[in-house]
Amino acid sequence: MGGEEIMMDLPEGMVLCGIDTFGDGVIAITKGNHILFWDSPFDKARRIRIEMKGEFKSIDAGSDSCYALSDSSEIVSINRALISKIFDFNEEYASYYGKVDIIDIAVGPASLCIAVTKEDGKPTAYTSSKGTVWSERELNYAINGVWYTFEKVPHRITYEELSDSFALHCEDGDLFHLPNCSHCNYVVRSSTSL
Repeated sequence: MGGEEIMMDLPEGMVLCGIDTFGDGVIAITKGNHILFWDSPFDKARRIRIEMKGEFKSIDAGSDSCYALSDSSEIVSINRALISKIFDFNEEYASYYGKVDIIDIAVGPASLCIAVTKEDGKPTAYTSSKGTVWSERELNYAINGVWYTFEKVPHRITYEELSDSFALHCEDGDLFHLPNCSHCNYVVRSSTSL
């Protein structure tokens, strides 16, 4: 059984950088830092342009919250009225954590998480309930009582509803899971056999 084809109006000349469902509609970010929102049913997009240091690179939305990232490590919260707030992670937290490069962002039902690389190139993650106060989540995990540090740099992060955890995705297929309990972190290694 196939899906229904829906035609969505994309303003001429705009190039999408990311798209997601948001509530009953669809939200997208474009090159040139525009936010587009199509209400249901999908007709003309409402749009605004955001003034920020960087350019949009990714977006993730839940039913009630939406966040986008810039390539300058700015986190943009967006509501359904397309009112946005910019949070410059490095400006706010460089004195605590050092400068970071934010790789990706994921939105869960009660929190959000960013995957980053630090100045020394090592990966880590930060979690927040509203996107303004962030706590570091070290990538430690235990196997048979022995503690290890996950050192692979992820290229994406998602929220996985089934396990109620954020998962860092690596290019080789390995996943690092961050459940609510930091002592319960675990790794799922990719299988090399089919």
